[in-house]
Amino acid sequence: MNKLSERMEYVLKSTGTTQTELAHRLGVKQQAISRVCRGQTQNSSFLLPLCDELGVDATWLSTGVGEPFVQKKDLKNQVRRIPEISWKQAMSWRDYYQSIDSSQLGEYWRITADLTDEQGFVLRVHGDGMEGSGSRNIPEGAIIIVQPQAESLFKSSDLVIAVLPGAEQAIFKQLIIEGQNRYLKSFNPQYPMITLDNNCKLVGLVKQSVIEY
Repeated sequence: MNKLSERMEYVLKSTGTTQTELAHRLGVKQQAISRVCRGQTQNSSFLLPLCDELGVDATWLSTGVGEPFVQKKDLKNQVRRIPEISWKQAMSWRDYYQSIDSSQLGEYWRITADLTDEQGFVLRVHGDGMEGSGSRNIPEGAIIIVQPQAESLFKSSDLVIAVLPGAEQAIFKQLIIEGQNRYLKSFNPQYPMITLDNNCKLVGLVKQSVIEY
């Protein structure tokens, strides 16, 4: 397999992944995947994320040297340090997480590395909007671990960090998708659902909550 396009086709076939599915998982357009598979481009920004997603060796994909696949690391046994940030910082965390001064952040939390990548962050819940019953109860003061991700990857029932137009800080809700309509729902029934439009942004997926005692 001397061509990148041939190696791409091999990866997709070996992993049973369609171009459309891969595009969805990477947050890119299907046409971008197609151009590489047809040999129309040799360099795309999604190639490294593709390697991480499918366990492909980056050197092999780029050059054909080595083995196609690598063993994925056991992230459950690794520890990552991620910062506690403010709800205002969460609005655009992906834009400046590498450049922000650590003095502007809260404490760092040690988590298992399978929960987030290096862009992950921690928020402390404010208010009673996500207080409910049973497992649907995340009270004020709880810690939530958040993974930033592309808007196209969010699914109905996900717990999300969202930014509404004109807001001064992000909010924490459950995403509800019904056909073409999207809503933000609180666990607390006292709060009405919020209709999402194209001016609203979803900036993070809540992976875990921790209640301190």
